[in-house]
Amino acid sequence: MSVNKFRRPSPLQRSVLIVLAALDEKRPGPVATRDIERLLEQGGDMPVYGSNLRASCRRMEAAGWLRTLRATNLQLAVELTESGRALAAPLLAVEEAAEAARQQAATVLVLPGSTENRTAAPEDRPVCLDGTWYPACRADFVLRLDGGTCLQLWDAAGQVTRLEGAPLQVARWLHACHAAGLSVRTQINESHLPEQGIRQPEILCQPEQASRPDEQHEREQMSRLLDTLAQRQFFCDRERLTVLVFSSYRDAAEPWYERLRWLLASEVAGQLGFHSEVSRQEDHALDWLAGYVGREAVEQLAGVVTWAMSAPAEKP
Repeated sequence: MSVNKFRRPSPLQRSVLIVLAALDEKRPGPVATRDIERLLEQGGDMPVYGSNLRASCRRMEAAGWLRTLRATNLQLAVELTESGRALAAPLLAVEEAAEAARQQAATVLVLPGSTENRTAAPEDRPVCLDGTWYPACRADFVLRLDGGTCLQLWDAAGQVTRLEGAPLQVARWLHACHAAGLSVRTQINESHLPEQGIRQPEILCQPEQASRPDEQHEREQMSRLLDTLAQRQFFCDRERLTVLVFSSYRDAAEPWYERLRWLLASEVAGQLGFHSEVSRQEDHALDWLAGYVGREAVEQLAGVVTWAMSAPAEKP
């Protein structure tokens, strides 16, 4: 039996194999270890040190999983062997299934029957639930994918309070909120911003409902901004980002680009599909975007962007 049948890859080796398998599906060939290091840092919670990565790659080469080579610029690169590809394929399949499950858990779907008024400014009302008073403007009955339920109470400032309970208890709380004059809705999964989970009909009618007389001009400005980013091969979920920027919860005095700056620097940016068709080193889109939203927001955004890999140097 070969050596690789007697041992399992370490967590770092698993991560490297998964990255190589994913890249191999799109474009077979050697990948610079520096690019692997950057991808692992973007997608993980722990720092990845180049010396550890290179040592791990040497051990995988000894096990027959990788082939290493050095380009003309002396940059170290690796590629999967046939046995490494056979080992990495099921690891990638498991990771893709886990990622699909994470995306499902993060998807907020609002069900029909909402009484929410998205054209009026939110206004807090007092509501008493089990002897405790809460100021809130909206209540959400939340059903999680694991079957758990809770009530989300949103106040006019966009802060949320979650009350855990069995389905019948949460339904009683929702009835009490409705009786107190709060907007109510029912949704799948928790939301982290008041506007998450807007139903498609509301997205389509949003421009006609806009209360700002200059909003159409603002939307055109943002559309031109996104067009310019696309020309620089930088893309995102345009429709969802536009909905969030021009949400009815935006303060009347807040310019659209200030709202955009806040969104790009928040955890919501990671759910908007930002990706580039060039590598981070070749990118010019973020430098240009910084002129609109500032360097700090751009640096936060860069951490959630999916970048294209640098093209490997050609062999002499």
